[in-house]
Amino acid sequence: MKITVRVIPNAKTLKVEKHSDGTLKVWVTGKPFRGAATLEVIDALSAFYKIPKSLVTIVKGLTSRNKVFNIDND
Repeated sequence: MKITVRVIPNAKTLKVEKHSDGTLKVWVTGKPFRGAATLEVIDALSAFYKIPKSLVTIVKGLTSRNKVFNIDND
């Protein structure tokens, strides 16, 4: 399944919020430098969906705040 995520870096706490249109808003404490925030988003999504991190892959938006992830939940 593909999900659209809006990332808010440099937050005080880690938080995941699901909107009614199916998109997610993820606050991460990491800085948007060398992919630190993106790795933290992968950790947050794996915890949110209760799946291993290896099943979460980024499809689009590696350096953007708006990202698309593919979650492989067979």
